[in-house]
Amino acid sequence: MFIDNITWTNDSFRLQAEKVCGNNTNCLFDAAVTVDTSYGMATKKLEENNNEVNRELGKIFEFLFYLSYASICYVIKSQPASWVTVVFSIVS
Repeated sequence: MFIDNITWTNDSFRLQAEKVCGNNTNCLFDAAVTVDTSYGMATKKLEENNNEVNRELGKIFEFLFYLSYASICYVIKSQPASWVTVVFSIVS
């Protein structure tokens, strides 16, 4: 079964799945394959959660990069031209 050619058990179930999934193709696919919209909804929620985590991690890494970059620039500017010390620390 391919997403562009989903075979639904009936039109009523297709409409129910579309109501639950919207245009989320992973949700629609899982609902159609399992003939159960709860599996599709679980897939949709998992995907939304993963997207949110990725957005938040992106913010954290962008912030850490900025802090590292600012620290490196500070160290380079504050040290004599003949030597540069750069220290990276990973805090968990």
